[in-house]
Amino acid sequence: MSDNFMRPYKSEVSSEAQIHDEDRWQDSRRGVVDAHDLLNKDLPEPKRLIPWFLTEGLSVIAGPPKIGKSTLNKLMALALVNGGQFLGQPCLGAVKVLELQFEESQRLFRKKLIALQSSLGLEKGTYSLQFEPERGSKGAAWLDQILSDRKFNVVIVDSLTAFRELSHHGKEGFRADYEAINMISAVAKRHPGVAIRLVHHTTKARPDRPIDSISGTNGLVTAIDDYMILDEFGGRFRLHCGGRNWDEEESDFELTRSSGSWVMQGPWSDGAALSEREQTVLTFLQNEGTISGNGLARRCERDTGNMHRSLQRMVNKGIILHLGDGYCLP
Repeated sequence: MSDNFMRPYKSEVSSEAQIHDEDRWQDSRRGVVDAHDLLNKDLPEPKRLIPWFLTEGLSVIAGPPKIGKSTLNKLMALALVNGGQFLGQPCLGAVKVLELQFEESQRLFRKKLIALQSSLGLEKGTYSLQFEPERGSKGAAWLDQILSDRKFNVVIVDSLTAFRELSHHGKEGFRADYEAINMISAVAKRHPGVAIRLVHHTTKARPDRPIDSISGTNGLVTAIDDYMILDEFGGRFRLHCGGRNWDEEESDFELTRSSGSWVMQGPWSDGAALSEREQTVLTFLQNEGTISGNGLARRCERDTGNMHRSLQRMVNKGIILHLGDGYCLP
């Protein structure tokens, strides 16, 4: 048996631990706050640049591709720099916006801006754009520096997936997104008062909790302070809002498209009461147009008789129309 095996290993570890015990205790005490002191501490509320829709910290707007997330962000940016309203809520004045644009070319971005009436009267130096910016860790370092130098109030990153490193070194997309959002989250924490809005996508599934539709791991969702989810239900658009700073009674709103823009219609009502089967039917009709009852039964994997009865109830509610041998949206 070797001498090393017989050596009293426990005593060495104990000795080493004793030497550093006091240092480790002092390290562990850093940042500890007494609950009594916390109750009597004057802590400011988070800075709200737009009531309901934009608060300092890190937030995300998610939705399916091409649904209009970027247009909604442009409307928000223009309302902020012009001191106007966004979805019916007044914006904080004297705001400067920086947008990191990975998805759109300068030509396309300019075309979309021109289509928005709120772009009229835009002052120079209030809404800055960076096309094809640095990505990943380099992008986070650049953003950290420019926030220190230029003092932008709002940053839009379009999109999170495009911001991450081009080379993942074999990492899964979810893991790469998680690392990217943590880089941006660290920047947001170093710049209190600044709001960073990320553009991201949702999964194809429609879970019971809207937040679960944001693509990525639970860690990704945990890193954000607030979120907005834009989705379509049978030709109607719902904006779902939530997060740490959301304390409003309503969390679902209906938006409509008007001349390439978005208009707030008020709290979401009828669509929220639709059953999962009714929502599935509306999705098929939205994507494919008029479909026969038997065709819908096959797509929904339902018994033909039950499916026809469900469709008739939807017709009676005014949700869909029955024309000839098929069903369609109103």
